[in-house]
Amino acid sequence: MSTEIIRPFHPADAPHLLDICLKTGDNGKDGTRLYSDPWFIGQLYVMPYITYDPDLCLVIVDQEVPKGYVLGASHTGNFYRWMEDFYLPPLRMHYPQTMRCSSDTEQFFLARLHSDKSAVPVTREHPAHLHINLLPEIQGRGYGSELINQFIKQLRHMDVPGVYLHTGTNNSAAVRFYRKQGFSILEENRSSVKMGKRLDS
Repeated sequence: MSTEIIRPFHPADAPHLLDICLKTGDNGKDGTRLYSDPWFIGQLYVMPYITYDPDLCLVIVDQEVPKGYVLGASHTGNFYRWMEDFYLPPLRMHYPQTMRCSSDTEQFFLARLHSDKSAVPVTREHPAHLHINLLPEIQGRGYGSELINQFIKQLRHMDVPGVYLHTGTNNSAAVRFYRKQGFSILEENRSSVKMGKRLDS
């Protein structure tokens, strides 16, 4: 019998979410070997969200152990301004541009850390964005779809007109999955695909 449930984020979940972010940090595969600091990637893609708006984080747990999550921001522009003003300055001091990286991937995200988030363009059609990660053991069982559906339901209650996400250009399985959830490609380059979904139609 299945013992997994989806519930709101609890503060005690944070270390587990950081670990999930790392274990899925190589286009959905274990990214441990890519990072000199195992918490680095989660400091970029987990901690700011559960700090800024923990109510927009949903977690799938098996006997209270997190196995996956979805999180995001209802207004990307406001979120990135908060990051620039409050969250990123101490993080940039902790991870300086001179940091020795273990891989090109870590170097890429270090450059992202030191880029100006307030300059990220935000469209009126898709002001929200999300990140979702599930450990391999619970993938392919419908939980990803349910996490996205519940997240989108929250956004609709907030009258958010649209949401977007990014995935790797080489992650064709993720692109197929998001298409099934009603997302379409908005932009594409050599490294990433931006996909969006309107919520007001």
